[in-house]
This record gives sequence, structure tokens and C-alpha cells, in this order.
Amino acid sequence: VTDPLNMNGKAILWELNPDPAFPVMPGNSTTSFAELGTVLSTPQSGITVSGDWVTIFGNGYDSKSAKASLFIVETGTGKLLKEIKTDNTLANGLGGVRLVYNDKQQVIGAYAGDLQGRVWKFDLSGATSSTWALGNGGVALFTALNGTTPLPITAQPAVLTRTDQASYVPSYLVSVATGKLFEAGDPAVTTPVQAAYGLWDRKPFGSTGSDTVTEAQLEVLKATAVTVGIDPSTGNTINGGGVTGFYTVGFNNPAVTTMDWSTRRGWKLPLNVFAGQRDIYRLQINGDVVKIDTVAPQASSSSCQASTSNALSFYINPLTASCRTGGTLDTNADGQINASDANVCAYTSLADGTDVILMILNSLGEDTGVRDVQNSSGHIKVRTGNPPPPQDCTNPVYALAHVSECGTCADPAYAAAHESECTTANCSSAAYRAAHPGLCPGSVLNRSWRQLFPRAN
Repeated sequence: VTDPLNMNGKAILWELNPDPAFPVMPGNSTTSFAELGTVLSTPQSGITVSGDWVTIFGNGYDSKSAKASLFIVETGTGKLLKEIKTDNTLANGLGGVRLVYNDKQQVIGAYAGDLQGRVWKFDLSGATSSTWALGNGGVALFTALNGTTPLPITAQPAVLTRTDQASYVPSYLVSVATGKLFEAGDPAVTTPVQAAYGLWDRKPFGSTGSDTVTEAQLEVLKATAVTVGIDPSTGNTINGGGVTGFYTVGFNNPAVTTMDWSTRRGWKLPLNVFAGQRDIYRLQINGDVVKIDTVAPQASSSSCQASTSNALSFYINPLTASCRTGGTLDTNADGQINASDANVCAYTSLADGTDVILMILNSLGEDTGVRDVQNSSGHIKVRTGNPPPPQDCTNPVYALAHVSECGTCADPAYAAAHESECTTANCSSAAYRAAHPGLCPGSVLNRSWRQLFPRAN
């Protein structure tokens, strides 16, 4: 294992370069990475169904042909296993890549966006690299446009595996956002308005044909500033993190109250709170929400300071296309995040880059559903999921494991005091389950152990 504090020349396993005069790694040729441009996103790694440990990344920007492609290399050697080209569109390049895994934690696919606003699906589910190819029938899953102008996608998407739609299991909710900030003139660009999207890819990896998402199939959202119900004395929980404003996310059409997946293939959130607002940071799934960090840089080609730029972070439930139910931020300063807080799920802060996100655990090591989001100003507590069940007798799992504390229907005194619970079949009752092992689904009658291999004498 490499010690990052003690790296030397031997710690570098390989280096890739499009220059044919650059030393070539074994197994590659001088043209293997001819289409490698400037890669601005972190490469992703994993093991494929074929058993290969791979590192995967987009070809980046300003490549030789200015086209978009995906590189898949052998992690241990840097050998090129596959380059998957998208199409012949010019002035292009592939940005951040998000891998998708099966239940064995094997890489089966990937999603990435390009400078021309297309979201590409890559099918890596085959048992050999020769079968790895573009998914969705070889065409883009979606194209982000403002009118006829493509919206560049440079940031790594976020992917949620869906099991809530019985006719499409598994399927995928792909969250992407548009914007770029790597050329000299980019900070001053304020039009067209960029956007964030949630796109439902209904086809599993390994399937054939296309199922492209169109703009007309998306429900439009909006971000609205909220001042009512915000306690100014929220202390370290919010203001200590440099938060200056709050927003809720809802449907742009007032007649729409819920996301209808029977008629919609996703949602679109215009990034129009600030002029020049865009996304350049990777999107992240945290608990029930997708975190989308946007920035509106100072409109200057020579300076881009956090104090003179704006940032707005969204925590959206991608399945409901709105703020999560049960609260996201502690807006009433009671030290808790729950339904009593204002229905907000976005906040403004300094434009200081990518946040550090820490999971907060309880004394039993369980995820509390709260994240400690750290930036240059301090800490912000954000609820991204529901808390674990209470560790007391009201929790059936706890009650079943603590019969002496919580009681059982096998105890005459307990049974007499809980007649309705104990005299009829009630598998939802921990006391009944404890008194009637084997009668309820999931009950354990007994355990037996058998030596499978003979012991050597």
C-alpha cells in the first residue's frame, strides 16, 4: 500500500501522455492515447465482470481531434484495454465519469457528459473487453440544451439505482448539471442559463436498443428564496458554515404537486438564482438526496475570489424532485433537524470549492442520517436521511433482542397485561415472536453446526 506521505519515483506505476515521443507503457503503442486531452476530473476505479481491475476516465478537453471518448486502462499497468468513442461531433471532450456497480460490486457501466451537452451511457457489463461499448443503442441518453445552444457538462454525474418502479428493475436515476470554468473567458459568461437534471434511464446495462430522454419529458423545477421560519440565531449549525440565504425547491407549474413517473422521465432545475450560476463540481448521492454544488464566479477573467463570487448548494431528493420530507437544515435553532424546520434544502455560502462531508454516527455506530458539511467558514449540519429506529422497547428488533427488559408473551404476567397482543397471532409484536419461535417469517428455530472438512490427524 502506498504511503502518500512517503512517495518516491517507485510509487508512480504509470503515466499516460498523448505525445508519441513520451515513453510508452508496456502493452501500449505510441497512438494508444492520441485522443487524450486535458483531464480535469478524478479517474474512477473498480473491478469489472471480466475480472479486470480498471481505471476509467473521460478523454478531457483540447484533444487531438476535439472529439469525446472514454478510456479504460488496466489499473496495475496503465495498459489501454479499451477506448470507447462517442461520435464525430467536434469542439468536444468527455468530462467526469460515474461508474455503476452490480450487487457484487463489479463495474457494469458508466455515465458521463460532454461539452456538447450530451449524457452518454457506457455498457461495461460484458465478460470481455471486446464487448464493452456505448449503451442506449449507441446514441446519447439525453442532450442538455437552452433553445438550440448546447449546455456543457464537465462535472461527474451522480447515479441512484431505482427499484421503486416494478416494470423497470433495475433502472437508474442519473443526476447531471451543466457548466464549465476552465477557459480564460468562462467567468464572465452569464448566458445561456445552465441547469441541473434528474434523468430516468429505464434500461438495465446489457440491454439493447435506445430509450432516449427528451426535454419535453422533464418536469421543470424552481428554487425559491425562503425567509419565513428562519431563526437568525441558528449558531454553529448553519451560520457557522457561512450560510447567508435559504431556498426551497418545488415544481414550476403550481398545478403539479408530486412527481408523476408514469408520464415523466425526469426533472430540470434552471440554475438562475445568480447570473452565471453553473456546476463544475461532482454531484454526490448522500442518503436520500443528491448534493449539487453550484457557483457563480466573479465576472472577471483575471480574478475569481470566493468572497466576491456566489455559491449555492442543493440537497434534492432525486425521486421526488423536491426537498426531502422530514427536514434538511436546522432553521429554527432547536438543535434538531426534523419536520418542524422550514421546508428548505438549499443554501448560499462562499464560493470556496468542494466541501468535505462527514457521516455522523450514534453511540452504536449507526448512521444518524445527518452529515457534517465542512467548508472554509465552518460546519453545516444537514439531514440527508431518516434517523435509525430508537434503541428501546418500541423498536421490534430491539425488543426481540432484549426480552428480559421488554417482556415476552411466554411470561404469564406480561401476557395478562398485554392480552390483545399475546392471545392472537401477531408477528409484528416482538413479545409474540419471542414466545412463538418458528411461527413467524424470519424466526429461527435452531442452529446446528457441521464440520464440512475432515480434520487432519
